[in-house]
Amino acid sequence: MYTVGLDVLKVWDCFIPPNLFNILSIDFSTILINGSLSVLIGNLDYNEYSIDVIKEVLVGSLLGDGTIEIGERNTNARFKMLQSVKNEHYLFMLFGFFSQFCLSAPYLYSNLDKRTNKVYSNWSFKSRALPLFTEFLHLFYKDGIKIIPSTIFHLLTPLALAHWLIQDGSFNKASGGCTLCTDSFTEEEVRILIGVLSTKYNLHCSLQKAPNKGQFRIYIFKRSMPTLRNLVLPFFHSSMLYKLGL
Repeated sequence: MYTVGLDVLKVWDCFIPPNLFNILSIDFSTILINGSLSVLIGNLDYNEYSIDVIKEVLVGSLLGDGTIEIGERNTNARFKMLQSVKNEHYLFMLFGFFSQFCLSAPYLYSNLDKRTNKVYSNWSFKSRALPLFTEFLHLFYKDGIKIIPSTIFHLLTPLALAHWLIQDGSFNKASGGCTLCTDSFTEEEVRILIGVLSTKYNLHCSLQKAPNKGQFRIYIFKRSMPTLRNLVLPFFHSSMLYKLGL
């Protein structure tokens, strides 16, 4: 038996929805055999959780690893999140925000990467197709490609920034700064994000070239790390503090 997220509930309980208590104790051996975990969601109480907070987490996740997809015959879109096994604590914390929109709990699966001949395991969950996610599909996608919305200055709150950092941030021990992997966005969009971080939060950033040609990343300088930590620490999962050099 493996217990998920107890350390988070002790430290950051004000940002964990009450329904997470329903999925704390999980028999991972069962999950590994069945490949999925089903939970009863119908009786959970969601009244204490703000839709505005959920939207902020959604913004951070769409800047990071989250995706929104819509089927050819569907009216509404669904949200999907994927995280590696090493981030399972955070994945279940994140699921707590979206569980009211899901029909099942996160599931564990493995796949063979033919390039490396290695097997990788990941946790994932999907929401139902709902108007909420259709709204964000129109904000963050154009012709099926993820974009930066024109309203990003207002959308990027400290809570959204925290989840973006958790999913796409990387602390550089040598330099003492932090890199945000924005490889999927255009150079112009990355510059817009730098402008928001600089103007709204007084973070000193620079544009860096990513390993792949034509891709760019954001580097937050060491001198801005105290400011960054003060902004996002109240929302961070304890297992992900290494992304802030803590």
